[in-house]
Amino acid sequence: MDDDHAMFGFSPYGPYWRDVRKLASVELLSNRQLEFLNHVRDSEVKLLIKELYGQWIQNGDRPVLVDMKEKCWHLAANVMVSEVAGKRNFDTVTNDYESRRCRKALGDFLYPSGIFMVSNAILFLGWLDTVRGYTAKMKRIAREVDQVLGSWVEEHLWKRLSGSMNEAVQDFIHGMLSVIEDGQFSDHDHDTVIRATCLTLIIGGSDSTVITLTWALCPLMNNPSTLKGAQDELDINVGKHRQVDESDIKNLVYLQAIIKKTLRL
Repeated sequence: MDDDHAMFGFSPYGPYWRDVRKLASVELLSNRQLEFLNHVRDSEVKLLIKELYGQWIQNGDRPVLVDMKEKCWHLAANVMVSEVAGKRNFDTVTNDYESRRCRKALGDFLYPSGIFMVSNAILFLGWLDTVRGYTAKMKRIAREVDQVLGSWVEEHLWKRLSGSMNEAVQDFIHGMLSVIEDGQFSDHDHDTVIRATCLTLIIGGSDSTVITLTWALCPLMNNPSTLKGAQDELDINVGKHRQVDESDIKNLVYLQAIIKKTLRL
């Protein structure tokens, strides 16, 4: 998908970049659209809290060892996949082939980004990456991700043609299909634009969220007094009998300060 620079995060500045950026910012990531999909984020957070609570109940008074980085990754990926393709509670169906295939494809896609590639530093030595097997591995991963995203787009197209598309479900693919039919995106076909934009949103929305959450949780666990201050603020402004809502953020000044400090770190 990125061979022809269809992912607007890597595409050069020009008409295509401006068109897709406008599509993403105005149609997909607008305040109205994000508010419409608020129930997706609430649902996934409730599932995570329910899972953590279940582990705590199961272990009783014994300490519970939880890999929060993995939990945060599942939460962020589930939210993005649900918002992009309408796949609700995607990660909870652990025995579902499509779910496992998607998680593996997205996880594999992020792995090469942390590997040092000789070609990134010295272009004419790129053949070393081929010898090390990285080039073939990245192409295989790209094909796998492309197949997963392609199946989602085909599913939405089939539902639109058969009239079975629920208009109340405004996920990103549905929104792009509604807008992109009348738009022109340079030399890129519509299917490629949709798949590339979906991948950009999923990777950008999940990986950055996981890093931020991990960096926020680790210092809090190592600073009990700061953690206690955040808990006290939540108890006062939210209470213990309901989940924190996005509308509560404006009243959580101490928690906002923790997030700002995390972003600085």
